[in-house]
This record gives sequence, C-alpha cells and structure tokens, in this order.
Amino acid sequence: MSLRVVGMMMTLLAGTLVLYAAESQVKKETSAKEKDKPAAQKASKPEVDANDKDALPDRRAENEDAKKASPDEQAIRKIVRDVEEAFNQHDADALTAFFSTNGEIISIGGEVSQGTKEISKIFKNVFERSPEAKMTIQIESIRVLGKAVAIEEGTTRIVHAPGEAEEVARYAVVYSKEENAWKMISARDLPTEAAVDNHLAQIAWLIGDWIDESDESVVSTSYRWSSNEQFIVGQFHVDTPEEGTLDGTVHIAWDPQLKQLRSWVFDSEGGFASGVWARNEETWIVKLTGVLADGRTTTSTHRMKRLSSDHAEMEARDRVIGGVLIDDGEPVMMVRRGPAPESLSEAASEPTTSK
Repeated sequence: MSLRVVGMMMTLLAGTLVLYAAESQVKKETSAKEKDKPAAQKASKPEVDANDKDALPDRRAENEDAKKASPDEQAIRKIVRDVEEAFNQHDADALTAFFSTNGEIISIGGEVSQGTKEISKIFKNVFERSPEAKMTIQIESIRVLGKAVAIEEGTTRIVHAPGEAEEVARYAVVYSKEENAWKMISARDLPTEAAVDNHLAQIAWLIGDWIDESDESVVSTSYRWSSNEQFIVGQFHVDTPEEGTLDGTVHIAWDPQLKQLRSWVFDSEGGFASGVWARNEETWIVKLTGVLADGRTTTSTHRMKRLSSDHAEMEARDRVIGGVLIDDGEPVMMVRRGPAPESLSEAASEPTTSK
C-alpha cells in the first residue's frame, strides 16, 4: 500500500464524531436509575416539548423550590429561564447581555473565552451550526454567598435538530451583583455521568451513509448500531484510480476504564489502528496509533468539526508512517449521502443547514 493511500485511509478514520472524557459527577440516585435503563431507551429519548416545560417533573420540583427561595435566588432563577428562552430564540445578543463585561465561558477541555465579544461569537457559532437547536435547563442548586456572589449548578439538554438525540451537559455559573443586578462572571462546563451514559446517543446523528469525493479518491462510509446498541459500527470503502480499492470496518465504543470514547479500525489489507477521542469546544480530536500489514507503525492526529446535520469538515495532521512524516492533509468535507448524489462539490455548495 502506498503512503498516499495509507494517508487517505487514516484521514477517513477521523470521520466519526467523538465525545469528551467525563467523570462521574451526578448524584448516585440518578446514576442508579440511568444504569437500569436499557440501551435502546437511552439512545431514543423523546424531544422535550418546549411549550410545556412546566409539566415536566423536574420543572414542577423547581417551581416548588422557587416558592421558598429568597429574593436573590428568585432573581437568579428568572435569569436561568430567560437564558433558556433566549437560546431557543437563537438570540446571541440577549444571551451575551447576561454576562458581566469581563465574564468568561470555560469549556470542558479548559479553554477560556473571555469578554462579551468572545462570548457572543460562541453563541453565534452555535446557532449558525445548528439553526434548529433547542435547549432546556434543569436547575440543581443555587447558593447565595453573602450579598454579592452566588453559584448556580444545573444540567442542560440540547437537541441540535429534530429527530436527533439530546446532548446532556452539566454546568456551574458564578454570579456577581453589579449595580443591583446579577451578572454571570464565569460559566463552566462540568463532567457529567449523564453524558457518559448517553455518549453513543449523542453521536447518533452519525448513523447513515456518508461520502467525500476528490480528484484522487472517492470514500464512502456507512455507520449502523450494533445489535445491542453498545457499539457504532462503520464500514468504509476507498476507491482510487491509481491505487485500487481499500475496505475496512470501524467500531466505536465507550471505554469505562479510561472513561473516554475509543475506536478500533481494521482494513482489508491486514492493517489495524486504535484511537482515543477528546473534545475541544466545537472541534473533535482523535489520536490514532496503528500497524500496517507490512509491520510499519502509524500515528496521526485528526480534527473534525460538525457544520450541520449533513456536513462535517475534517483534516489530518502530524501523520507519521514507518518513521516518514506525511504532509498535513487539506480539509475534507463529508456529506451525508442523499438520493443518487452526483458529486461532493454540488452537495457542499448547498447551505449548511439541517434538513
């Protein structure tokens, strides 16, 4: 197998969405209930009716707590509901206004975005990528510390497009009272066991058939659930005019020991590789190590960014095959295969909005 074909194969392996590593932070009672649920039930939670949130058990409990709350706690609870409404209206300016001038958002990977300009950019990017996204917020606790500081913790549930599984995440927000009004000074993503339990459900959008096409190759990939829904199984086919074809399989699963999503890849020529996945804001990163059929070792880093329900961009970096450094690949667009697609360029020219 030539280095070029190996490079294309390794780039293809990045065509699976990944989930960030997560620690167990949810209450034990919640953990026990979630673990008792069958996998199919976890992967197919119904969408929340945005028009009837108060009918949900968690919201009813929150409403009861609010009746006993102090004026400061009630003010923060109102902010949370206003944040939820602004998100569902895709109002990035309104969301940014809840933050202090020097407020910050800290991602699960530790990346800090500070200041209203950067915060506004985050929300605008989210709504551009997911124009049909809806969110519900469950408040877990609010602690008012003195007269000017408060800490709120809770869980967000986001459905990026109709029919997709919800994405669950925990968070903590620190508030400061400025001119008699509460402002967010720090919003941080927290590891969540709920996200661990739903890790495959959160990449359920990947299920289906994908294609990326260039002058050098046509790569087709199909993803399906395993029979017990504990794995996502992919099959890929690479067709090149000069090098012929290459086929293989990909298995994606949660590693409960490493507490990370992992993938295992096997190609038709006898090569294999394993990947460890992590998330940094909107970019998904996978570190791959493998062995080719001739015994050469391979390492690479892949970055993938989801653009919409039907489009994703990926690129390969730091590729080393048998001690030989391969040039970084150009970004490649993956497009969900529709009825008889003629070419990737036509699909990629369409607006990147959910269908």
